[in-house]
Amino acid sequence: RPRRAAHNLPGAAPATSMTRAAPPRDSAIVFRDLEHAFGKLRLAQANPAELRRALREFIGLTQQLTEICRHEFSQVTGKKWIPAQFPGWTPTSSLFKKLRRSDYHEHPFLVDVRHSQIIPFGKTDTGAELALKVESTAKIDDPNRERCPRPGMSIHLPKEDVWMRSIEDKTRYIFRGRTSEVRAALAAAGTDDVLDLAESCMGTLRGYYTYYCDRLDESLRPGK
Repeated sequence: RPRRAAHNLPGAAPATSMTRAAPPRDSAIVFRDLEHAFGKLRLAQANPAELRRALREFIGLTQQLTEICRHEFSQVTGKKWIPAQFPGWTPTSSLFKKLRRSDYHEHPFLVDVRHSQIIPFGKTDTGAELALKVESTAKIDDPNRERCPRPGMSIHLPKEDVWMRSIEDKTRYIFRGRTSEVRAALAAAGTDDVLDLAESCMGTLRGYYTYYCDRLDESLRPGK
């Protein structure tokens, strides 16, 4: 498939047909780094240490994007860029700001593991399956731990003398709220699931960057 011209990509400086495509703006470079960090985060589910490192990179880039947009807009247009004017900020995007501030100035953030299992243990008189859903949380106090702790839970049925093991096993990483401010922000976001929160934040930042590029292009039009 033919590649899109650089000037058709969000954040690329305009180019004419008589010149080579201009290099991407600084904000576009940071935004692509952010997308890459998000991809690494999604691929690091099997290794808690790698996930935490990818998450730390992602959180840092969320802040860098807004700072670079602020500097670039002022440099290109001579006007002040105000990120707060973007109407799409959410409690989740606010959480990531607080996580970055806490990580830099108070406590390095930590992630723990939540296991969810469904374990069958028999049938009703009508033949319907009976199952027990069990959730457990394992703390990861060593941020360099490379293996995810496993619960290995099962149920013993003495009457049949059999062990029933899980038929469904899910592992999710969760933020550990280490400060009252972060705990309140997690409550406002409605979940502590790392991947769900990162996906929500990434969606917000995609909208923010599109909004930024539209405002920047608009300010460069003749007569503006």
